Amino acid sequence: MITHDQEIDRRIIQQAKALVEDGWEGIVVCLSYSGESSMDEDSGISLHRIGLNLVVPPCPVFKRYNKRQGRILNWMYTKPNQRFPSGGHGLTKLTNASYGLVTKLNWRLYRAGLLMYYRNRNLACPLPFDNCFYEAAKEYEADAIWAHDLPALPAASRLAEERGIPLVYDSHELYYEQKAFSGKQKKIMRRVESELMPRCALSFTVNDSIAGKMAERYGIDKPRVLLNVIDPPEGYDPSKRYDLLREHFGLSEDTLVLLFQGGLLENRNLMNLGRAMCHVQRDNAVLVFMGNGPVKRRLMSMAMRYGVTDRVLFKQAVPQSQLLAWTSSADLGLIPYPAVDLNTYYCTPNKLFEYIQSGLPMLANDLPELNRYVGETGFGRNVDMSSPRAIASAIDQILNDPDFVDRARRTVMDRQAEFSWQASKSAYIEVVQGLLEKV
Repeated sequence: MITHDQEIDRRIIQQAKALVEDGWEGIVVCLSYSGESSMDEDSGISLHRIGLNLVVPPCPVFKRYNKRQGRILNWMYTKPNQRFPSGGHGLTKLTNASYGLVTKLNWRLYRAGLLMYYRNRNLACPLPFDNCFYEAAKEYEADAIWAHDLPALPAASRLAEERGIPLVYDSHELYYEQKAFSGKQKKIMRRVESELMPRCALSFTVNDSIAGKMAERYGIDKPRVLLNVIDPPEGYDPSKRYDLLREHFGLSEDTLVLLFQGGLLENRNLMNLGRAMCHVQRDNAVLVFMGNGPVKRRLMSMAMRYGVTDRVLFKQAVPQSQLLAWTSSADLGLIPYPAVDLNTYYCTPNKLFEYIQSGLPMLANDLPELNRYVGETGFGRNVDMSSPRAIASAIDQILNDPDFVDRARRTVMDRQAEFSWQASKSAYIEVVQGLLEKV
């Protein structure tokens, strides 16, 4: 399996473990946290981590930047007696200062070049991993090769074609539809995916809407849907009502805990969610953000500015083995994701299935796949979450209807088994075995 992850996605580990249990041997080729390559392990799965120094984007702007930087370094480290007749050693304050200025100028030229070439100065080549993935993975024998998400697909396709082995593609999202990419970058990635997906012997994705969109765009059979479901960890009791959040924050028994868990990132509607607590009428309701990320500081500042620090609380992320116990101690799980791009419009985030395994009723934005798994199942409600007041109104309405919340909780708990990895694993293995029988 090849993936551009550093923190290996739970979806990948579950598939790899299922294959190992079925008698396979394998390795996950992924990215290192440092410049150096290394061997590692995650949940009993072997990892080949590629050093970041080996990731060289096939991008003319990056190549020109590197070439200029090499010349700068060469200029800086010319032998002292060649540059300084006095024979002085080391770098003078003047040359150190010059080096800093010239390097900064080179970096600005690089950013300007990215803007001109990709119409985006924050991201270089959108698919930079082909060569390093290929070089790392080619040393391993294989009967089949998996590409997890689009950045891994070119190298995996190249290896599969050279060896005449099946290529399996698992698209975790509509990758190139993310807002962070420019129009030119999206065009590059769509062309690559449209060329390579028809070569796949088998393809998976995370929900029915994305599967349908891929089949329509590329003229292929509809990819199989493999939900981002999970199994409860060992020791977790789904029938028990844990109370870890109230205990952690010293909240009274009658406090109603609203929970958002996961990365505190841009484009997740989190500022509107936090500000909604200024307008929620139920005075015994609090909102907990459980997770880490770059938006956390802004959320904390917002809570102070609007005087709701007693209603907007923050908890560090917890280990996966403890997550469901913490999650189940809330009263309502929130998924406020806005449709900032087509990828989020069709999102089914991990927290959706974590809430289900925690027996937690949900309040989610009004988006197609969230409707499928929240409103249509009776697990909660889908509402307009476009503004703080709209969110606050929806929170008050659902909290003022305790019978609905109780019904939703019972419905979630009655159907938890349908949304577990155990329920999906056997079908996944059966499909993979069928693939190999055709080879």
